[in-house]
Amino acid sequence: LDNVIEINKYPLRQIEANIARLRWTVLSAALLAAFVAAFLALFIAERTARPVRQLTDVVQRMAQGDLNVRLLPLTRDEVGTLTRSFNQMSDRLRGTITKLIEERSRLTAVMDNMADGVLITDGDGLVRLVNAAASRILGVDEEMILGRPFAQVVRDHRIIDLWQQCREQCVEQV
Repeated sequence: LDNVIEINKYPLRQIEANIARLRWTVLSAALLAAFVAAFLALFIAERTARPVRQLTDVVQRMAQGDLNVRLLPLTRDEVGTLTRSFNQMSDRLRGTITKLIEERSRLTAVMDNMADGVLITDGDGLVRLVNAAASRILGVDEEMILGRPFAQVVRDHRIIDLWQQCREQCVEQV
């Protein structure tokens, strides 16, 4: 009964005004909290996505042939681990390519200095390497020979038969 008497002491308009102020305060606090939460979400998303975008840019540059590109790992999380692994893979790839270039240079030097004609074909019978002596013997420019079928380049059935026998023997041995 005392509570009923206390409520009746305040006019209805004052109670409604207090409720309206309370609603405004709650709504303002909710909007402020939503704004802060959205700002923090964007900040965290950008901070998380930035290293991935940087790594993607480096990978694209590497795919275009820039094997010297590197990215410093700035974090110790999964993205940092991925960045370190990518750098290691890049180093190994560059080393492998350097070795292949050196081997190709040595092979080219040996073939260019041979007096005998040499043609090297792939598994499909297409000419992949030819030396100057073979080009002179066949009377065809080196550029015209590369990538063409062996039988088309040689045009001598005895040599083609011998080449086919060698291929068959290699297949039997494997």
